[in-house]
Amino acid sequence: MNRHQIFSGIERIAIHGLLLAGALGMLTPLAWMISTSLKASGQSLSRGIEWLPWQDIEIEGARTTPVIVLGARIRSAGAAAPIEVGIASLSDRSRHTQIALPDARFEGEVLEYRVRTLSEEDKTAEAYWIPYEKLGRHFRPHWTNYSEALTKMRFFALLISVASSIGRAFTSGGEMSVGSPPGILTATRVRPCSVATTGNLPRSSSPSAANGMANTCPVSPSSSTPSRR
Repeated sequence: MNRHQIFSGIERIAIHGLLLAGALGMLTPLAWMISTSLKASGQSLSRGIEWLPWQDIEIEGARTTPVIVLGARIRSAGAAAPIEVGIASLSDRSRHTQIALPDARFEGEVLEYRVRTLSEEDKTAEAYWIPYEKLGRHFRPHWTNYSEALTKMRFFALLISVASSIGRAFTSGGEMSVGSPPGILTATRVRPCSVATTGNLPRSSSPSAANGMANTCPVSPSSSTPSRR
């Protein structure tokens, strides 16, 4: 193997490496959007960056309640009393964890979590404290987010269809009428009248039902009835 083949192989490896790095950089936001779409509302950044849709639950014997964690009460060796921090300040969910504050970084013990019930009927529920032992987690993707998104997309598609029909009606110079399906406006084109070269009244153009043209030209009684000599 000569020097030219060696440099050619290194060049191909470098090019493929750059392409793979660029592809990963482009796919990372897509993967994050898919992961976020499977999380519950208000849970996307409530506890920092997490790729999997974990669900926090409050454990009360055999009953579990979905909750969202808002903060924690920490006991530190250098503090006389427990301090309250946001959930984003915790490095992980272990009992003894690192706490990162804007002006300090230390290790502390989690005593309690500040949570709020996460359910449709308790969207305005007040936050409360639970002991560290009563908070659990399980893997729970929220597939219902997709059905709700499709319902909203159908609503916006209907609005776009109505706006498009109104726009076509005005730009075509026609008159708007209600057609099928109900509530959708359609445009009816109006065919201009042709003016006769002789006489005082314009003559009507021939009907064109196949082209959907509406004939609005006035017809003279004398022109519609053949003259008798």
